[in-house]
Amino acid sequence: MNYKLMLSCSNRMMVLSLILFVGSLFCAFVLPLQSFALTIAFHLANIVLATLFKFSYIARLIAQKELGLTLR
Repeated sequence: MNYKLMLSCSNRMMVLSLILFVGSLFCAFVLPLQSFALTIAFHLANIVLATLFKFSYIARLIAQKELGLTLR
């Protein structure tokens, strides 16, 4: 397995999921939405995006361990 590629992809995925998560939080709690279904969808997106961030972090830790880098 190519752990350098895994590290790069997991870092990008962490950044992307964090940006989308913050946007989803903004839409769920700040914007006055007219549709209750849309509010629910943004709340569900918060859960999914937080989980994606956590999986990306775990993949990053695995890649760092396999490459012999310090774990942070």
